[in-house]
Amino acid sequence: MKIVIWGCIIGIASMILLWTLGETLWWWYLWSKSTRSVTTSQMPWQNAVIFLTGISNYTSEDLAPEQKYFLQELGDRIDVDLIIATPFPYDSSTAREFSRWQIWQYLGGRELPLWLISLYNFWQTVLVTILEKIYGNTIARCISNRLGTAASLDSNLWLICGSIGAGLALAAAPILREELQVNLIIIAYGGVFKASAGFDAVDRFYQLTGSQDNWAKLGKFIFPGRWFPTGAYARAIRENRAIEQSTGTHQHLEYLSDRQSLISNSTYRILTLNTITQLSIWQEKGVEI
Repeated sequence: MKIVIWGCIIGIASMILLWTLGETLWWWYLWSKSTRSVTTSQMPWQNAVIFLTGISNYTSEDLAPEQKYFLQELGDRIDVDLIIATPFPYDSSTAREFSRWQIWQYLGGRELPLWLISLYNFWQTVLVTILEKIYGNTIARCISNRLGTAASLDSNLWLICGSIGAGLALAAAPILREELQVNLIIIAYGGVFKASAGFDAVDRFYQLTGSQDNWAKLGKFIFPGRWFPTGAYARAIRENRAIEQSTGTHQHLEYLSDRQSLISNSTYRILTLNTITQLSIWQEKGVEI
C-alpha cells in the first residue's frame, strides 16, 4: 500500500515538474521570437536602469505593488535618463499566445499560487545555469530592444535584479557589454546566481543580502563554483568588483516589503533603497543622488 501511495506522489510530482518545464520552454520560445524585431524606440540615454524581477508570472503585465513603489521611490532619488519598470520580458502578444495553452487557466485558476511561481523560477534557474549563453543571448536581445541607443561609450547601464534576476543579468552581461559598449553595473537583492562568466563583463556587481535570507545563502551551495579560487567570480572578488552589502535582518521575500525592521524605524523597502542609493558607484559614474 505504501509503495502505491509513494508511487502516486512521485508520479504527480513528476507530472507537475514536466508540465511547468513545458510551459517555461514554450514561454521562452514565444518571447524569444518576439525579440527578433525592435519593439521600443527610446531617445539616446546616458544613464539607464532596467529592472529584472525574480518573480515569474509569465502573463502579468504589471509589477507587484511593492515593486512599483520601490521603483517609483528609486526614480525620485536618482537622476537618470531612463528607468524601464515593467515585468521582464512581458510582451502583450506573447502573453496572449501563452495564455491559450497555460494549464492553470484551464483548471479554473485565476491568480497564480506561490508554488507555481516558484516552479517557474526554478526552471528559469535551470535554464540560465545549463544554457547560459543561449538563454543570455535572448535576454540581452530583449534588453537591447527596450533600451534603444546609448548616448556615448561613457553611458551607464544599471541592472537592478531580484532573486534569479541576478542570474539572468549575468547571463546577458557579456553580450550587452559587447553590443552596447557601455559601463555595466548589476545590483542584486537576494541574488541567486552561479559563478558566471558574466562577471568578467561587469564593472561592478553588488549582492544585497538580508541576514535571514536562506535562499541567497543556499545559492552558495547550489553553485559550488562560487567557492573556487579561480574563474570570473573569483576575479571579480579580488578586483573588488563583486561586493556584498547587508540590508538588515529580513528574509528572501522582504527586500521590498512594507514590514517594519526589528532594529530601526524604517521598512525593509526603505532600508533596501537606502543601501542602493548609498553605493559609491553612483557618484563614480556621475549620477546625481
